[in-house]
Amino acid sequence: MTKNYEPRPISTPAELARHIKQTDTGITLSKISRFDHFRGSLSPELWESLLGPDVNDLRHLGFTASLAEQLAQDERTHPCGNKLSLKEKLMLKVTALTHDLGEATTANIKDGSDELIEKVALTREVGQLATRCTRLMSDTLSSVPDIAFGSGVANNPFADLAEIFAGIESIGYTTTALRAWRIHRLLENRQSNGQHKHLAHVNGALEEIDQGELSEQLRRLATEVIGSRYFTRLIEFSSSLPTIADFLLSRRKAIDQIYNSDPSFDWYSKDERLAGRAGLSVSGESARRGGLFDDALTEWHNFTRRPRL
Repeated sequence: MTKNYEPRPISTPAELARHIKQTDTGITLSKISRFDHFRGSLSPELWESLLGPDVNDLRHLGFTASLAEQLAQDERTHPCGNKLSLKEKLMLKVTALTHDLGEATTANIKDGSDELIEKVALTREVGQLATRCTRLMSDTLSSVPDIAFGSGVANNPFADLAEIFAGIESIGYTTTALRAWRIHRLLENRQSNGQHKHLAHVNGALEEIDQGELSEQLRRLATEVIGSRYFTRLIEFSSSLPTIADFLLSRRKAIDQIYNSDPSFDWYSKDERLAGRAGLSVSGESARRGGLFDDALTEWHNFTRRPRL
């Protein structure tokens, strides 16, 4: 007589990550590039080899989970840091591993309703995952939508964790933007030495890179993120999370370089596709980005002048 064995319930974040990778949702996310409108003619594989796992939708989840772990550890050892409980750390890590699962079905929705639609999709995804988990993991998954999409939302039972998670996401954006800036500066130096083309090995094949085009795309990525609401919020979070203040100060040189580059955001005026992502006219999107950049620069100046303990 053959026995039917039920799969062992998922009980740890590592098991959860492995399971997600094998699902249809995980496979779909693995094929989606992040910051894709800056990728230009580069293959997704080369894009990821340059900027790391954060530019792939599936591997972004693990990258964010590693940031969550690091922030919790740094806050614990910081003299003025927040001492998170084991339960809170688990909730943050599980949120990091699942927060973008809704994008498997909403990746092409880019209008004012996309966040609400993605939260509904995420709620459905984590509900399905919960049926495969232990009670503890299932209960943890039930909190994910309110943590992932709850920053600044009134009457959110997980408001504090939602704010911390929003800070973690902003660290991720900033980390990738600064990596893009570093490579942009490297390519600028190469071009000044007369090197304009480069052959890269990607998955056993050669891919030609126009270093001038790539340098410009990376400059745009860095300036857009550092001049965005994500970065402004990261500065705000530094008031309650001292390790974020340390993170920003340790990267001050590169951030100052980006702000001193004085971008005009005129590329939105030259590219209707980029402006269309926000549903704005080309001139309107250029002006909007410029305004966000100026706001972020003001907040950055205020932050750097803040007295330190």
